[in-house]
Amino acid sequence: MKTLQAGITLPAFVLAVALLLPSIALAQQDKGQWYAFGAGGGQTGTGGVQVGGGIGHEWLLYKGLGLGVEGGGYGGSDARAVVSANGSYHFRQSASQKLVPFGTGGVSGLFACGDGCGAAGAFNFGGGINYWFRPNRGLRLEGRDYVLDKSDHKWEIRVGFAF
Repeated sequence: MKTLQAGITLPAFVLAVALLLPSIALAQQDKGQWYAFGAGGGQTGTGGVQVGGGIGHEWLLYKGLGLGVEGGGYGGSDARAVVSANGSYHFRQSASQKLVPFGTGGVSGLFACGDGCGAAGAFNFGGGINYWFRPNRGLRLEGRDYVLDKSDHKWEIRVGFAF
């Protein structure tokens, strides 16, 4: 049985994603937000800065709780694609609140082809803030960490737009 770098088996990772996706599909699609971001960061044990970006969607289900999916890519010497399924919580007190902090966490798959093609599973967590300058338009700032194993982390700072 193949064990991914995060210490989880490939079937366990696939099962976790498969269990999350149907609940996301059943979520109310009119209560959600899209976001697009640019990111810069690094990874433990590798030199240089990793730069990339992506897009995601969160379905806001109940009193700040949400489920989301996102995809992105990163260039440089360690180019890779990342796909994630996450839960989130948005600390909004009222519909007129402009600054809304949030926390997020979930599972990710990281895919790369360099010297050879491969994939790794990871857990991710992060948080940030949305600044809503219009009801459906906002600036999104976020920090995210992907935990590949105890000593291998991929971290990033994101700047983007929520809509």
